Amino acid sequence: MRLLILTATALFASPALAHDGTHLHPHGLETGYFILLAAIAVVVAAYVVRR
Repeated sequence: MRLLILTATALFASPALAHDGTHLHPHGLETGYFILLAAIAVVVAAYVVRR
């Protein structure tokens, strides 16, 4: 559950980190969609590991 909350927080905070709304330079990610896909992958992996 903590991981899910952390992931959701990162998703909501990520647009604020981008200077133009599409580039997240600190992490080298070009669009928010990569963040979304990465977050989904992390949540799914955490679910599988906990099972």
